[in-house]
Amino acid sequence: MPDQTKPRIHLESKKSEQAHFILGFPGYHRTHKDRYAETLLATILGRGMSSRLFIEVREKLGLAYTIGTSVSRYVDTGVFATYAGVDVKKVEETIKVVLDQTYGLGDGRFPIEGTELTKGKEYLKGRMALALEDTLEVNDFYGKQVLFMPEIKNPEDIFDEIDKVTEGDIIRVAKDIFKPEKLNLAVIGPCKDEGKFDKLLY
Repeated sequence: MPDQTKPRIHLESKKSEQAHFILGFPGYHRTHKDRYAETLLATILGRGMSSRLFIEVREKLGLAYTIGTSVSRYVDTGVFATYAGVDVKKVEETIKVVLDQTYGLGDGRFPIEGTELTKGKEYLKGRMALALEDTLEVNDFYGKQVLFMPEIKNPEDIFDEIDKVTEGDIIRVAKDIFKPEKLNLAVIGPCKDEGKFDKLLY
């Protein structure tokens, strides 16, 4: 992972009714052995209407209309990021809640419960199965493997890898990725005071 020793903040001041922010950590590269656990971690945290951030940030607290977590992978690195679009007055509160939920997965305060892992797996497999009904998605699925992966897997192979992931794998990955000194925050909106965000990240 990149040589980063403290959180970093970038503010892009812009007059707007909303503030848009991304909280991101260095993630895993394309062939990393824990990439499926990382994807499931992102799914449980912030992908879909059953995810923790959707329920906590949008449904319970009404802090954001749009919120979601994504994973991007490249040849030698990756990005684990959560995006939200919020009212300018609520941006700091939203960041606090997102960080609390994020770190809580790794430190044991908010353990994976009940059918949460099973739902996450079924969500991933279902989304992939639906996407692969499109010819362009099929081309993308196999084309990227030919270009970047050591071997070519069929969808069923990917499903098997997803099913192998355990709760312990996800917690281990959360502890590895969610390190405060590796955190990065970018905000676009009418925000100029970097100091108030420093207090949230440090």
